[in-house]
Amino acid sequence: MRERVPFRNRGLVEWLLAFMVLVAAVPASGQQVMVSGSTGTTLFDLSTGTTRWASPENLAFYGAQVSADGRFAVGVELPGPTIDIREVRVTDLATGIHVDVPASFEPRAAHPTSLAFYGLSGGPLSFGYMQRGTPARLDLGGLTLYGGCPPLQTITVELSGDGARLFALCASGLIVVIDTATGTATDTLLYVGSATFKSNYDGTSLLIAWNPAMPTVDLVDIATSTLLASTGPISSYGVAIGHISPDRRLAIIDLLSFPVPLPHHQSVVLDVGTFTFGPTLAGIDVRIASISPDNRTAYSSSFPRFGPGSIQTNDLTSGAVTASAGNFTGMLAVSHSPLPPVATATVSGTRVDLSWTAPRGSPMATDYALEIGNRPGSSNLGTVTLGSQPSLSVPAVPGGRYYVRVRARNVAGVSEPSNELVVDVP
Repeated sequence: MRERVPFRNRGLVEWLLAFMVLVAAVPASGQQVMVSGSTGTTLFDLSTGTTRWASPENLAFYGAQVSADGRFAVGVELPGPTIDIREVRVTDLATGIHVDVPASFEPRAAHPTSLAFYGLSGGPLSFGYMQRGTPARLDLGGLTLYGGCPPLQTITVELSGDGARLFALCASGLIVVIDTATGTATDTLLYVGSATFKSNYDGTSLLIAWNPAMPTVDLVDIATSTLLASTGPISSYGVAIGHISPDRRLAIIDLLSFPVPLPHHQSVVLDVGTFTFGPTLAGIDVRIASISPDNRTAYSSSFPRFGPGSIQTNDLTSGAVTASAGNFTGMLAVSHSPLPPVATATVSGTRVDLSWTAPRGSPMATDYALEIGNRPGSSNLGTVTLGSQPSLSVPAVPGGRYYVRVRARNVAGVSEPSNELVVDVP
């Protein structure tokens, strides 16, 4: 039996602390929701049920997008009592401080692995929609225009799950595929009458909701225009894709019907892999803002027939409401903590090389925390920050058995621990 040497293990922690900072506490994983409407903007921490900050200004009246690391939200503010023109604002979700960005830019999508936002440029707001403009990228370097559709013909844009491809829907029904790194158009797909669409993870196919005589949802291969799967026709007045999960395995399909006495809006879960419908989400006129990275929960705003609405969470297995907060009317922006990393270790003599990767669809991590113990599940030897690099090499580790886990962090919270590594050093 291998001798346990807990006191010698301290040498590893001391070596690490010579270069890094001890973490006093690692909070649980979490989500934060920004609710913005006519009464102002509030950021809620759903993990603790507390308010992080509140602002009397409406920071994202017309939609909002959240950056890959959960730190920033970009939204459109309409003219009102305190402003004379339409403004587009970038809000720091950690502090609530906001700054204006070019007024011709309207956020439509946030890049999953960078701080870039995509949108439309070139026109005033009319009836809640931007005039058809040109795809543009907003990042730390400023505003960059992309090609794709003819001038003033872009209706909307969409990103692949990995962020490598940008899709622009033209007024003609032509969907143009654009390389996000270069802005070069690489493919096209003609889909006349398409209403909304979402890309799969690697940008090779599109989930398209469209409304001919009877609404339908199709999965189409981009390169060949082949119909891979279809749900239609759907018994509904209209159909749209409300949201898709970060790993692109679940989608929320919005159905619009006209029962007496008022129109009704429902959200239904679609399993993209099997192309079968799951539960209908409970609530009146549910508007989905986000699906959690683990595919378990939907975060939404719900609007009653009369009076203010609420924000709520729905279980995606049953559709039931699991939590809600009332007296809110407005748009939601949700940022999520990362998913647990997948860790590996290599031991060569006294050298230990650790590395870890993020699961598909995980929100971007800003840094990592390493937990070290001398027994399973323990971090009694220390918890240290590792910066943003997904690897660590320790050239001279004292002999012994170590139990190691990694957590990923961003502004929304901290992931659950990775798989536990048992590291034996001779």
